[in-house]
Amino acid sequence: LLQQQIPHRIVIFAGPLMDEAKYQDLEKLAQGKTNISLRRFTPSLIAYLNRADLSISLGGYNTTMNILKTGVRSIIYPSDKDREQAIRAEKLERLGLLKILDKSELDPERLTQLIVDYLADESTLDIEYQIQLEGAKQASLILQELLKSNLIAA
Repeated sequence: LLQQQIPHRIVIFAGPLMDEAKYQDLEKLAQGKTNISLRRFTPSLIAYLNRADLSISLGGYNTTMNILKTGVRSIIYPSDKDREQAIRAEKLERLGLLKILDKSELDPERLTQLIVDYLADESTLDIEYQIQLEGAKQASLILQELLKSNLIAA
């Protein structure tokens, strides 16, 4: 359906913990499709996200942080098993930094239209303005300043 509307290439990372039988099912579905690449894992996810127009994921912590770091448009379908993912995604959606995919949108036609519409949306994501991603560095600078002023006062 998507191929009929926009040119695209999909790279799927199934994850190292995916059941082997399920992974093999995905391999069969992807077989012969020139626009789909299936891999278990990549240590270079940031590089892929930097080049991507859209990321669709479950929204685990590391993936979400990588999405925020790269600024790639993102659709997240939070896992039912991890409420933390849903809470994080809901807060980020309220900030306009990503879209949450609802179960009702998993229908192929609806999902296709959602993807096409989201990619056509020309508004920009100003993540750096809304979220401080250098928290550890900032905390270190604050602590250094506090220590420095305590040493001078002593």
